[in-house]
Amino acid sequence: MFEKMVKAESRVFTEPLSAAHYTRLALEESVHIIYQEEQIDLPYDTGLASLMREEEFRRIVRPEFSEGLYIIRKTGNAGSHYGSTVRGQDALISIQYLFDFLKWFANLYAEREPVLPGAFDKSFIPKVGGESRKISLIQDEAKRQQEAMQAQIEALQKQLAEQQEKAKRSQEAFDRFREQQKENREELELARERLDRILNRAHRLEDGRRVFKTEDGLRVFDEYGHEVG
Repeated sequence: MFEKMVKAESRVFTEPLSAAHYTRLALEESVHIIYQEEQIDLPYDTGLASLMREEEFRRIVRPEFSEGLYIIRKTGNAGSHYGSTVRGQDALISIQYLFDFLKWFANLYAEREPVLPGAFDKSFIPKVGGESRKISLIQDEAKRQQEAMQAQIEALQKQLAEQQEKAKRSQEAFDRFREQQKENREELELARERLDRILNRAHRLEDGRRVFKTEDGLRVFDEYGHEVG
């Protein structure tokens, strides 16, 4: 019975259906103990509702508990059926009613005189989301940091890709420049070779100047472009 109540209390706001179900189970166990201790004959129908309706049982249990036990049973039944809805507040009310009933029950049927608590204190019931909210906040912060880190990584990757593309374009431009320089040097070298061949075939005057005839052979120019008469 104690284990059932521990489960019920721990699930009031997180799993109210389960809490209501375990509260009803604890009530059912206590009712069977009363039947055993008071040596009441079990009726043909041993369901909880039937047991609670028996005259001898009603004679033993104080009348002020009747409404609360009825609520515990009905709420617990809802917690056992598919599609039913039990709110945390409903489960809390059931536990509160059972708390008062079990104090009376323990006073009568405990093996030793029990040390009973005072009034019901709902502050002992675990609050929904207390730890869950803390975990959720930590998870949210971790997710935010992860997203920020991912965004930073993507930005750096984009920047690196741009730098690589720029370097590639610069390298290609530099390679083209070097290739053009090479071609220019080769053309220059060819031009020099042609000039040397022309100069070597030129006629040299007494003053040392080299002279060339035009293609038609009618005019003569020296190597400095002056026409020679």
